[in-house]
Amino acid sequence: MHCITLVLLLLCAYRAVRTLHAAKVYRTFMESLSELMVRVLCDEDPKDVDAIYSFSQTLCNEEAQIKKLHELSMKYRHAVIIYSGEDGSRSCGWAGYRRFEERLKITGVSSSRLSVVPFPETEKRINTLNESIAVVDFCSSHAVRKLLVVAPPFHQTRCTMTILSCVAKTMGQIDIYSAPSLADGWQKQVYHSQGILFGSRASLVRAELLRIWSYHLKGDLVSPDVAINILNNRRYL
Repeated sequence: MHCITLVLLLLCAYRAVRTLHAAKVYRTFMESLSELMVRVLCDEDPKDVDAIYSFSQTLCNEEAQIKKLHELSMKYRHAVIIYSGEDGSRSCGWAGYRRFEERLKITGVSSSRLSVVPFPETEKRINTLNESIAVVDFCSSHAVRKLLVVAPPFHQTRCTMTILSCVAKTMGQIDIYSAPSLADGWQKQVYHSQGILFGSRASLVRAELLRIWSYHLKGDLVSPDVAINILNNRRYL
């Protein structure tokens, strides 16, 4: 009986230690993520870039994205604006590249500066990860060395982290820079994440943080510290 009690006590102690360790790991992760968020949302402006990538968004988050791309196209006049070639048939909230192209042209961006990133036909849905894999492959095959990433502020950190993770895993020679689009009403109710999530843009921030933690545990994302190190070691400004 005493042996059984001792074993139970040891099990309880082990679980308590694991719980404390997990809490410490989570806290450390979030502290590093806070630093990364500031770096991503307030990144330094490179003197020039080869390409500007716009992450696909639901229609309610698209307008601010278009405005930011037009602004960047004026600033970086030699940069190509690239975006996903998914055609909108996967019912993911993204209306497809053709409509997006037309919206950019209306703002005055020349069609000669627009280029589609091929999206794998085998993918059933478009998401931040497979979109990032596609754009890193595109940049590697088109000699893009400096890439500027654009997404809504609440989505920008995960987008940048995912691309940095893909670059790290492929040992790619691409320097990533961040330029979030304008904040377009934090309390406005919008759709996000393949059109599945619905809530205020402010409420989506916490959802994004939890996704980052979850996808890191899954192995899809490098740690915030690794991401910061990649940013610190960019070769070109």
